[in-house]
Amino acid sequence: PTEQRALEFNAVEFGYGRETTLSVPCLRIAAGEKIVITGENGAGKSTLLLLLSRILGPSEGTLRVYGKTDPFFQLAAGLRPRLSVRDNMALCAALLGLSRADFQRRREELIAFSELSEYLPKAKKWMGFN
Repeated sequence: PTEQRALEFNAVEFGYGRETTLSVPCLRIAAGEKIVITGENGAGKSTLLLLLSRILGPSEGTLRVYGKTDPFFQLAAGLRPRLSVRDNMALCAALLGLSRADFQRRREELIAFSELSEYLPKAKKWMGFN
């Protein structure tokens, strides 16, 4: 059933001009399933994320994304070095369109997922990814 799928690639290719930069023969990810995307520079990680966020479309094949995606995947995008990690989390939530009430309601879940609880009061500039 569609409602159990999060995304589906079928013979997806993406390229610039005649060069194929990314090829995904078949991939299905179920709702709630977690994946890790790794690879060397130029392997296509960012291109894959741009496809998933619907900023880019495939050159070939079909890509179906079920549900909402947020094209916010650059680690330091939107973060302010002088703000605490807690305040940066609130800022990022606002940039993603999460209301203050929704953020307050989901804050503990987000903190647990991020595994940053020990850093919450610290400013980003002291965390080593400026």
